[in-house]
Amino acid sequence: MMRQILTRRSLPARTTLAVCAIGLAAAVVVPIVATANPTGSQKAARAAALASQRGRFALLRVPAAAPMPPAYLVAVRHAPASYGLEPSGARQTPSGTWLIPGSRGMCLAVPGSEGVGLACTSTAAAEGGELRFATRETATGEERIVGAAPDGASSVTAFGAGGAAVGRARVANSTFAVSGREVQRVGLE
Repeated sequence: MMRQILTRRSLPARTTLAVCAIGLAAAVVVPIVATANPTGSQKAARAAALASQRGRFALLRVPAAAPMPPAYLVAVRHAPASYGLEPSGARQTPSGTWLIPGSRGMCLAVPGSEGVGLACTSTAAAEGGELRFATRETATGEERIVGAAPDGASSVTAFGAGGAAVGRARVANSTFAVSGREVQRVGLE
């Protein structure tokens, strides 16, 4: 099982940002390049993709309570253009995480003590429950994994070495946050 950890040296010694590649397709660093004049068929394909995501994630079917804050928009602008993100379709959870749809992918924007973290993956992977962002407490090894969960998932379990459950949480508003030590994989139920 592949695991990728990204660390920012500017974080306090007790905190390390981590992105678990337990199905996560990208940590974002490439600026968005917009298509200036999409054709009618490109617009139709984009609309169909966004409608499909709304059909799989209840949170995206709820009217937006507020527009995405500027700090989050900055993070979204640095996502790869290949995801075709639509910030106007983003929805916020009570925990402050934003679920951002796109024509070819989805992202989670997660607030943190050092700013906004962004995790993105393909639409198929997100619909399979693989859109996740993780932070790790370096002093204790405790990981907190925030993720998107498609309709039908009601709970999440974090598993450690040997397959033992190390954390459980409920899915709410199409997202979850689960904590555990030395998490190897996450399963939706």
